[in-house]
Amino acid sequence: MKYSIRTIVLGATFLAIGGISADAKIVYLTPGGMGAGTSWSDPASDLNAVMENVVSGDEVWMSGGLYTVSKTINIVEGVNIRGGFAVGATSLSERVQPDTEKPWIFSEVTSIKGSDPSMRLFDRIDKTTEWKTETWIDGITVDGFQTSNGRVCYFKEKVNLLNCRFIDCGATTSITYFEDGGTIIGCLYDGTKSGVSLDLRRVKASADIVTVDNVEICRSNSCALAYYSTLGAGEVNPSEMEGLMAGTISRVRIHDNHVGVPANYNPATDNGTSAGMAITHSLTKGLHITDCCIENNSIETMGGAALICKYTGSTRFSRCVFRNNENKSDISVVTKPAAIIYSENGLLMTNCSVYNNSAPDVCFNLIGGSYLNNTWVNNVGGIYASQTYIGMVNNLIVGNTLNDSPAFIKADNAFYSEFYNNALNKDIQFIVPTGGDSSAANTSVVDGNFVLSENNTFERPTSFSGVAQTDEQAQEIAAVDWMLSESSVCGGGGSVLYWNFWTDNYDTGEPVLWYDAIYKTDLAGNSRLSGNKISIGAYEKGVSSLIKQAEEDNDGLKVRVVGTDIIFDTDESGVIEVFAINGSLIKTRAFISGVNIISVDAPGIYLLHVTQNGSVQNLKIKI
Repeated sequence: MKYSIRTIVLGATFLAIGGISADAKIVYLTPGGMGAGTSWSDPASDLNAVMENVVSGDEVWMSGGLYTVSKTINIVEGVNIRGGFAVGATSLSERVQPDTEKPWIFSEVTSIKGSDPSMRLFDRIDKTTEWKTETWIDGITVDGFQTSNGRVCYFKEKVNLLNCRFIDCGATTSITYFEDGGTIIGCLYDGTKSGVSLDLRRVKASADIVTVDNVEICRSNSCALAYYSTLGAGEVNPSEMEGLMAGTISRVRIHDNHVGVPANYNPATDNGTSAGMAITHSLTKGLHITDCCIENNSIETMGGAALICKYTGSTRFSRCVFRNNENKSDISVVTKPAAIIYSENGLLMTNCSVYNNSAPDVCFNLIGGSYLNNTWVNNVGGIYASQTYIGMVNNLIVGNTLNDSPAFIKADNAFYSEFYNNALNKDIQFIVPTGGDSSAANTSVVDGNFVLSENNTFERPTSFSGVAQTDEQAQEIAAVDWMLSESSVCGGGGSVLYWNFWTDNYDTGEPVLWYDAIYKTDLAGNSRLSGNKISIGAYEKGVSSLIKQAEEDNDGLKVRVVGTDIIFDTDESGVIEVFAINGSLIKTRAFISGVNIISVDAPGIYLLHVTQNGSVQNLKIKI
């Protein structure tokens, strides 16, 4: 399943997922119910007992209220468990979700809690049989459950989460563990006490791909999202490896997570744990990660405050934002460079914005990978490119500050690398590692890079480097606009030659399958190529193929701005999505004909995606 950031409508759209078959038996539950569960007037209350008497195709409908279970809930293949109902509801559409931006919130809150702190809450007892039927847990809240068991929820293939939330939960390993596939849509993880919030694993070559969309993970003290594959070159043959695809992760916001120093931490040997994403795999086709925002996270150990990628496979980031993340590790005892982003081999990042992050030493420790058309601006700490091939082309790297360093990019490698057509505020410096190849600089391509002398590169930059220290600086980050100014020399100044090299199959010259999904549009949704030109950085300059300035009247849709209110008058009902200039979804509202108002929190440039009667308009407004 694939979901477009531009077209998905939260809430109502999701109701179709895992729909009810015509011959399904529905079992009804209410807290304190004493019946057999045949109707709302004869409800059961014991979820464990109900799950012992259902078969594939059945549905379990739970009204709002608290359900306490004394033993692990055994998931049954093809049996959907759904909450959020008012007593008497006759359809899924009758469930009330008052805020379409937060589909995990229901007017009728269905909470499940375990009474035994050593138990798992959900599990698949039968883990050897390969399931074939999709199974959904939908509209459930788990609030305050902490277990000494490894996981709060253990899910295997074909088990999916929809519109669920996990609040103040804890476990020794993970809150929700997905093995060999799974779809997670419209979910919230808030305040995880211990363990990885969303833990994704692949242990067999025949596994389904994982799909994550519209998920928020915040205020935890551990890693927010982890993907790990145990498959290695010695476990499957090369042809199988070539065909393996890990999955897609889109529209995930990871924010305000903090990882302190764990017990028995050894800075000499431990790699640390990312407060954001931690990815480890050796799958050739890897992960596609798009339209995500990782912000306001911090870590006190070596590792990535935003991202750790450790693998020999391929992970591709596109149209993502990394901002206001901080590494607070003590560099007097940490033996490896501290970092916001730490990557090893195979990472491909394009059309991303990386700004106002801070680290005491190295901000971005890049051991291999390719970085194409990204904007790196106003960070504290440099880029350390080391040990293997690095490709950096068409990047905009300005406004960054360093500690006693003459260069923002330090290249420490013994292999052929390419640094081409980047706009920098400081040049590239090659250094020779201990025991390394002194000719490394001579075997690399360093060409077409230039140092920017202008100070008007962006529409609305932040006025400071590093993470925000005051409320005023936080407001600057919220209202930032990194699109190129009219006078910027970076507009149309990128290399199309190198762009084509990266986006075509090296052996056949044919476009790679993931080109459209990852490269085709910039961070604002504009077409990446304009004729035979491409701009430097994450944004195209002066391109409006998908976005037009909101006017008084756009095909019957009248739009105006009053303060921080967007007021639109229309003759037809529809749905409006409001995106920040970095591409992150801010608000979603269904509207009716007449005058409608949607408010934003801060000044800035916003993108409107309006769907009415099958037609779509894309507008750009300035508040």
